Amino acid sequence: MIARTPYLWWIAADTEHYRCPFCEDSVAVPLSIQESPYETDGHPWWRIPQNRSQAFYGRLWQNWDYTTGRVVL
Repeated sequence: MIARTPYLWWIAADTEHYRCPFCEDSVAVPLSIQESPYETDGHPWWRIPQNRSQAFYGRLWQNWDYTTGRVVL
């Protein structure tokens, strides 16, 4: 659920906890990991048509209910 996450944070593979740079809470990595859309068959990502123009995808990310007002990668 990357598009619906409040923030994304990349960490080393062996990290168990880290301090959030925004709220300063300690984050338990094993409890916070989300699968990527690519690894989740039912994710809305799979409904997006492939091989379209950059302009098409720009409009899609701005107007799709699933991503409106959320992080866009």
